[in-house]
Amino acid sequence: MMLSSNGFQVIDIGIDVPTEKFVEAAKENNADRLATSALLTTTMTAIPPIIKALEKAGLKNKVKVLIGGAATS
Repeated sequence: MMLSSNGFQVIDIGIDVPTEKFVEAAKENNADRLATSALLTTTMTAIPPIIKALEKAGLKNKVKVLIGGAATS
């Protein structure tokens, strides 16, 4: 909500999303930023595999990753 109200186009791919879906959405939407949130410490462990998948897909230097949520604060 904060991003879209500040002029960013936000594509919400949902909750509890597999890693591959982040990469697919980034490619399909020609994303230059990808944001993810971890509200629990158990969900925080899903973030490094997303970054590794972006690297494997050749997107790591193109897509900036933003992380947030209570578990990351």
